[in-house]
Amino acid sequence: MTRKERDALEDKTSNELNKIRKNIEKLKITKPDRADVDKEQEKLQTAIQNWTYENADKKWKVEEQRALIREVKNRKKSARNNVDQSSEVLSSFRRKQESSNKNIKSVYSARMYRDPEGTKKDLVKEFANLRGQLQGGDISLKEERDVNRRLDTIKGNLKEVQTYLDSNVQAHVKERNKHKKDAEVHKKTLDELYTIWKNIKEEENKIVANIESISEEIDERNQKILENKQNKQLLQSKFRNQLDDYQKYMDDLNRVMSAIQSRTARDRAEKFRAQSKNTEKSDNRKPKGDNRPQKKVIKKTAAELEEEETQRIAKEQKAASLERRRLAAQKEYEKMQAYYRERTAQHVEHVVETAPEQTEAEVKVADPNNDSKILCRNLIEMCENMKPSDSPVRRGKRKRRKKMRLVHKLENFDKFNRVGVKIPVFAKELDNTIESLKEKLTSFDIVVEESEV
Repeated sequence: MTRKERDALEDKTSNELNKIRKNIEKLKITKPDRADVDKEQEKLQTAIQNWTYENADKKWKVEEQRALIREVKNRKKSARNNVDQSSEVLSSFRRKQESSNKNIKSVYSARMYRDPEGTKKDLVKEFANLRGQLQGGDISLKEERDVNRRLDTIKGNLKEVQTYLDSNVQAHVKERNKHKKDAEVHKKTLDELYTIWKNIKEEENKIVANIESISEEIDERNQKILENKQNKQLLQSKFRNQLDDYQKYMDDLNRVMSAIQSRTARDRAEKFRAQSKNTEKSDNRKPKGDNRPQKKVIKKTAAELEEEETQRIAKEQKAASLERRRLAAQKEYEKMQAYYRERTAQHVEHVVETAPEQTEAEVKVADPNNDSKILCRNLIEMCENMKPSDSPVRRGKRKRRKKMRLVHKLENFDKFNRVGVKIPVFAKELDNTIESLKEKLTSFDIVVEESEV
């Protein structure tokens, strides 16, 4: 309803106002239930917290994998150095082998012999046999020519063998064969070292793939957390819009009802004035013989009736605005609660992270559990501050807050683990956690007394 329409309500008749009221009532806008919104937001917040805890666990695993991959990289680097050194040794053997081949070619370039001494003996023996055949004279002319050709060939071979022996080629051959054997043996060692390096590299690739897989899971959960936070904001925005629509609907309806009541009061006042005039005329006509005393009738003027109607409308308008003021007060209370929770969390974080400095007396005593006791006291103070405060606006909220799931920072898990106390998950577990921390603090004092005795 616009401002112009609201101002025009005073000039409408009762029938027109009733029509406007019926049209507004057809909208049937109901008040949104805050409990339903809180329940839905609590589900979203629970999912956010669960995903946050899972991400924290996965991040620890990623850190473990990264520490492992650093160790694997060091081993791979060492294995690679071994492969490079072994490859250099193999190359040196092969260079020596090539150098021996060059030495052989420089001193001798003819036919090579595996056993030059044996070859020389065989040739000398064959040469003597052929000479004996020629001296015997029992061969034909053709055979004699063949024997002479063979003798010439043997003489040439004997000359080559002798040249081979005189050049000391066999020593160079032995040296070459030695380098060749060393290269073959070291080639097996190089293959083993390369296999070790390859296996380490495959292990590194598996760890990298595992880290990438975990990182993808963390990113997916972060995306879900972001979506849930956006859904929470949408729910809050939708609730506020519905509440604004309901308040506008009630305001319009109250204005129309006030206008109807004001119009009815004016109509009654006009009717009453008309009846009063008629009554005065009839009272002036006193019947004859009627001496009975007349009853006094308290007559209200039109101004008094209008004043009463105005007061009644003011009371109704005041009652209509009560709901808006209550909602505004509740919103302000929730805002202050969030502010104090944030201040408390910052104070606890500062207290836990900055431990007090030791005095000279404490340094002299050298209490081995001093850090643990300080940490216990700080954790007790943090748990005390995390206890939910009761709201004076809404009933039944205290019971729900006891079931509220707590949100912890990542370093708090390590602090509770260091003192050996289970971290509280729900608000109702805070009292038991505080008692456990106090018992742990007492046990530290007992241990110090026993050690001093």
